[in-house]
Amino acid sequence: MSSTSYIFGIVFSLVVFAAIFVNLRSGRMKEKYATWWIVIGIAVVLISVFPQILSFLSRHLGVEVPFNLGLFAGGIVLLLITLQFSVDLSKNSDSDRRLAEEIALVSERVRVLEEVRDVEEENGQEEPDAGF
Repeated sequence: MSSTSYIFGIVFSLVVFAAIFVNLRSGRMKEKYATWWIVIGIAVVLISVFPQILSFLSRHLGVEVPFNLGLFAGGIVLLLITLQFSVDLSKNSDSDRRLAEEIALVSERVRVLEEVRDVEEENGQEEPDAGF
């Protein structure tokens, strides 16, 4: 493996770490998502600096080409990240629906109370003292 490949891998992981840091500081990324990307950055650094790790793993797992193992592992990681996003999206969707229902109920209650108040004002009834 050429030194350019080593340098490219290390630079890529430093860019990933910088992006994670900037996004965490600005509040655009939650900590639970940053964990995935930190693991990916560490893995890229390790494989860039020690490419023998990928060769060792591929030899012991029966994969003939180490690069294929790297692509497979990357695909699995992306699949897991997508699964995590899907779970979070489902939770948020349920939460949004529940909040919309609660807003509709509260709005209806306010509308009814305003109607009662308007009717009482038309009839000349005083509003009861709220104790303030």
